[in-house]
Amino acid sequence: MEVCPCFIIFVLGGLLVIYGGRSLLLFGSSKAWCKAAIQVVDASVKEVDEIQLYGGYSIYCPRITYEYEVGGISYVSSVVSLDKKGVCFDEEKKAIDFMAEVVGRGVVFFNKRCPGQCALVTGFSYVRMSHYFSIVIGGVGIILLGLLVAEIM
Repeated sequence: MEVCPCFIIFVLGGLLVIYGGRSLLLFGSSKAWCKAAIQVVDASVKEVDEIQLYGGYSIYCPRITYEYEVGGISYVSSVVSLDKKGVCFDEEKKAIDFMAEVVGRGVVFFNKRCPGQCALVTGFSYVRMSHYFSIVIGGVGIILLGLLVAEIM
């Protein structure tokens, strides 16, 4: 059984569109999530110096573990943001200030259909949005390329 190259191209493009689109929908829908009060279990700032590509500087990421209750069921999480890249800072003071603001709010946002899916900060940065939007556009481009190849064959 021979697989048409067009089929492989369509599948690859479709997977990119689904992945990027699903991520955009998740981030967008998180702005309408419900709120619950949190009890902070642990809060700290972690220095990460894994960025050797860019000259080896450190970034500082807030690490917050918290508990919350929905419908009588307790949940424990350490998800600060669905946009994980958007909660690290180039200065430790910025990370500490961000952590203090988020903990001070004392609120977690959760998906009412799946209360275990939560974040202390909803939405996402424009950098992350452009990342997923680019994935969707790339997937559409690959699908169009597949149509072109199918036309030629």
